Amino acid sequence: MVQNNIMYFKACSLLKMNIEDIIPEQLAVSKDKFDRVNQWLQSPEDVVVCTVEIEGDVVCIDGHSRLVSAYLKGIESVYVYKDDTEDMTLYRECLSWCKEEHINSIADLSKRIVSSEEHQRIWIDRCQQYLNN
Repeated sequence: MVQNNIMYFKACSLLKMNIEDIIPEQLAVSKDKFDRVNQWLQSPEDVVVCTVEIEGDVVCIDGHSRLVSAYLKGIESVYVYKDDTEDMTLYRECLSWCKEEHINSIADLSKRIVSSEEHQRIWIDRCQQYLNN
């Protein structure tokens, strides 16, 4: 919320989690974005990602590049916070795409670092097409 040019944020709780217990809902990571993140990410404290819970799983909905960078640097635990969205339709669909492509973990996603153009085609265009239908 912005009031009198001051931005206020809703407080949230951070939970430290094993990186292997976080499920991605994204089909690929842009190499350009990954390279930028990889330059500054050094410790678990640098990794805070947004998640939702789907059928008992903690699913990352924002922060995939950070998770992949942390995973490839051998960081075992990161920080998550839960989004309080009630409509899980899009996230469930994205998760099903990942399952179809055998992307069930950050380890799997770390093998899918692609060019910006490929990321646009594989991920962004697919999400936009889904949202437009």
